[in-house]
Amino acid sequence: VSTDLEVRRRALQCVATMSASDHSCGVLVENDVVQTLQHVALQGAADRHSHFYIAGALANLAKNGFGPRMVMDGGLEAVLLFGRSTFVDVQGVAAQAMANLAQDASQHKAIADRGGVYLLVDMSRSPDVHVRAHAGTALALFTQS
Repeated sequence: VSTDLEVRRRALQCVATMSASDHSCGVLVENDVVQTLQHVALQGAADRHSHFYIAGALANLAKNGFGPRMVMDGGLEAVLLFGRSTFVDVQGVAAQAMANLAQDASQHKAIADRGGVYLLVDMSRSPDVHVRAHAGTALALFTQS
């Protein structure tokens, strides 16, 4: 018998896996999955693994060209929340999501307006090499626009 948390984790893991495919990203976005992910992230009841999967799904959506829709649907707020996580693996995936978003110069204003640049600067000082690398990539992309 699975607990509610185990079921949630498995569902979020499936969403994260599906989001790695261009075609599946479109299906997820069309079905308002970003809003659902944001709701789960912001309700505070999710755990480290759930946050990791949500951040991963949002990073994949941004990488696969759905960054503007992700931002419009509230996904950036979840990414910024995860960037402040006490869990380095969650921070790393959030930094990756921000780097993926920052590849689209049209998203720079949304990231900056929500304090994302300050967060990226903080993340660039992380003891974790992956967090620093993704934060540095995102910051470098900001300098190119």
